[in-house]
Parts: sequence; C-alpha cells; structure tokens
Amino acid sequence: MRWLKEAGTFRKLTVRPAAERVLARVVPAHGGCVVWTGSTVSGYGQIREAGVHKQAHRVVYEALVGPIPAGMELDHLCHSRSKDCRAADDCPHRRCVNPAHLEPVTRQENNRRSTSFSALNMAKTHCSMGHEYTEENTYYPPSGRRTCRQCRRARVAEARKRKAVPKEEPTHCRNGHPRNEANAYVDSKGARDCRECRREAQRRYKQRKRDA
Repeated sequence: MRWLKEAGTFRKLTVRPAAERVLARVVPAHGGCVVWTGSTVSGYGQIREAGVHKQAHRVVYEALVGPIPAGMELDHLCHSRSKDCRAADDCPHRRCVNPAHLEPVTRQENNRRSTSFSALNMAKTHCSMGHEYTEENTYYPPSGRRTCRQCRRARVAEARKRKAVPKEEPTHCRNGHPRNEANAYVDSKGARDCRECRREAQRRYKQRKRDA
C-alpha cells in the first residue's frame, strides 16, 4: 500500500496491476510485435511490482495466458523466426510482450533456437575431425558439453602412449655441464645438483663480496 502526502494529509494511492501498466506503455511494431517502450535490462523490458523487478513479457504472459511452468523460459518466437537478428541487447524482439509470440520452453531448447555460439555448436552434425555426432558416438561429461567419443578415445590412447615412453635422462645440466657421478652433488634432502654450477655460484658470490 502506498500513500501520498498532500497539504499535511495522506492520500491512499491506487497502484494499477503490473500487466495493465505494461500494456499502457507498448506500441505495435513490424511482424505483429507489441514492443515495450519503458526501461530495459539486457534488452528485456523491466517493471517493478511489489518491490520486485520483473520482465515485462513474463508479466503480460502470466496475466493473459497463465502461469509459466516451473523450469521453463519464454522463448520469443518472433526472434527465432528472424534469422537476420542477432542475439544482443539491442534486439527489438526482446521488448516484445505479445503473448502470441511467446512460448514456454526449456533453457536448452531456448538456447538451441538462438544464434549464440553454443547454439551454433549444437547445430553441428560432425566434430572438427569429421566424425558424426550419433547417439553412440556422443559423450556428455558432467559439464554437459557434447564430445565426440572417437576423438576422446584417440586422445586417451595418445596420452597413454606418451606416458608409456620412458623419459630420457638429460646428459647435461641447463648450463651445459655434464651430468655424471663426478659432477653430481646430492644435498641432505636427496636433491641432485650440478657441482660445477655450485662452484660458479660460489665464485660469483665471493666476487660480489669483494666488490662491495
């Protein structure tokens, strides 16, 4: 309930329903769209109701059609049919509140119908190596990202092959001194080091002390 103070007295304000306020600020547009002219967030119309910000197209849909099923999103069919319109904040279809242009769908289906990067990937029928995304050849890890099973098996096999090849012991240190028993120094913790490198480091340290 809201009150307005006038001349020392309070007058009760009548707040119209959100859907009525939305429909009072729309204009007809191309393709049968009914476009919201008020404020937007990320391109979608926004209206405040009972202290909560709501999307204008959802408010109109729930008022004229009914509740949106749990876990569903409203897909703008006018945008899905427009192949030239990119999914961005300036997309005019995001401000459309025409219930005939709205359809409750899952988030995955809503994303599939869009022109986003992930939607373009979902539309691909083959992986980058040319393997077809069939039911048997498609793997979904916990992240949900679609993966080619053939490519995955090849990567695993290559990793095992690399792991099976024994690493060659280096014959020289990074400064070119030979790595042999005569030139090996092992400290108290068992770490192996080059004796010649240690001697050079000690010589540089003593030289700096003399120059200081």
